[in-house]
Amino acid sequence: MKKLLAIMAVLALASAASAEVLVQYTFTGSSAAASSIGTAVQTAGNFANSQGSFGYISTGMGTISPQPGVSTATWNQGTPTAYWSFSLTLMSGYKLVDSPDALTFGFNYRATGTGPTSWQLDADWGSGFSTMASGTLTANSSWQNGLSATPASVTGLADASGTINFRLYGYNAPSATGTWAVDNVTLNGTTTAIPEPATMSLLGLGALAMVLRRKMSK
Repeated sequence: MKKLLAIMAVLALASAASAEVLVQYTFTGSSAAASSIGTAVQTAGNFANSQGSFGYISTGMGTISPQPGVSTATWNQGTPTAYWSFSLTLMSGYKLVDSPDALTFGFNYRATGTGPTSWQLDADWGSGFSTMASGTLTANSSWQNGLSATPASVTGLADASGTINFRLYGYNAPSATGTWAVDNVTLNGTTTAIPEPATMSLLGLGALAMVLRRKMSK
């Protein structure tokens, strides 16, 4: 029994969840590649834009540090259509854990006076895109870091595994000519090991043994 309990404790520690940066884009050196990924993340896709192109910001455009960022115009005046995109692929045997405050998303941004005033984060890991988080943007041509300082809670990614594709929409712009720049795009999350069938059986047997032992001791 003691050996079984020890094995169960080791398995519990091995599959314990850990919160960390899952993927981050800082665009240093005018690069669209991820600057950081989590320990359970195998790969991360390049940051891209649905409109096909964007410009790198190397200096100026506000006082939020660090710079640079990426910027493009022509955002939607109505419902979400244009978006930034990125992706990550979890290592085999791992999944995301979606418990309160376990998954958050944030970014610095600069929206011009005619830029988008709303944002929305959608995700797809095999069943189509669904909205995970949303919020408002301050469109006054100044850099804002509120979403990095206080990331938005992400909901709906429970048990997501494999490759997860994300879309960051900008919409409700007064004019389709407005510009939206982003920097320090960060998805913070919690991952955990997916127990193998043999492990689940072992845990089940351990639980049954403990119940039987209690009954026999009465």
